[in-house]
Amino acid sequence: MAGKHLTTQNALITTASVEVKTLTISGKQVTLAVFRQLREEPLISEDGSLNGDPWGVVNYHPEKCGNAVAHWHVVWQRGTEIFRAAVIQTPEFDPGPLRHVPQTFDDDAADRYVTSHVLQWLNGRTDQQFLKVPKYPGEHVSDSVTMSSPHGFKVTGYASKAATAALAAKGEMDQRAQSLASAREELSQPPTPFNTQEQKQQQVTRTQAALEKAQQQFRVACVALENEVAEWGSHAEISTALTEAVQAEAERRERHRASHATIAALPQLFIAV
Repeated sequence: MAGKHLTTQNALITTASVEVKTLTISGKQVTLAVFRQLREEPLISEDGSLNGDPWGVVNYHPEKCGNAVAHWHVVWQRGTEIFRAAVIQTPEFDPGPLRHVPQTFDDDAADRYVTSHVLQWLNGRTDQQFLKVPKYPGEHVSDSVTMSSPHGFKVTGYASKAATAALAAKGEMDQRAQSLASAREELSQPPTPFNTQEQKQQQVTRTQAALEKAQQQFRVACVALENEVAEWGSHAEISTALTEAVQAEAERRERHRASHATIAALPQLFIAV
């Protein structure tokens, strides 16, 4: 500070103490060879909780994994046993060096919701259309829907085969209806030597029969879809189940983050060469 001079009376030298933690067994420091012999078991469970008590991290890569994604080698305890675990520093679902956006959440509840929503739309109960209707037989259309969640990650659901079959049947039915409309329009036009009135009427009859067949196939496909969805409950119940699944996933991810934070705060354990 201005106006003050450093003298032997006002100067104070402090010594910072650094605590070095060593890993020992029966009073003897653990060596690299002993560390390598520790059985490797996952420290963080699938639900995000810790499988035991972590002791610390070791700055040593027994599998020569120094070029791998940033990770820790952790020594941890469960009961009377000691293990080691390699833990990726960034949870698999969060943005990291190789991931720029949070990993999407895929779940049976999302698949059921998308499938049920297809039925809702086909029955005229909603105007919101999730999936594209094929314009012609064999057209490849996506069976997946990506939805937002209030937790910062996306939710992906896949329509069932029954749902995609019903959409394909609707596409066929729509195409046949357009063909019939075109045939009837042609019937109203004057005949030509190459397209007589009788030929036009025959075309109307054929397209009418094709439409009726497509309509029947569509009804059968819808019944199959209704039977499938009925096993899961009403659309409202299916929607609630998805909300609960997304909430559970958000909580699981938070547990993972908390476990990673615990590991990040662990002391480094020194082992003998």
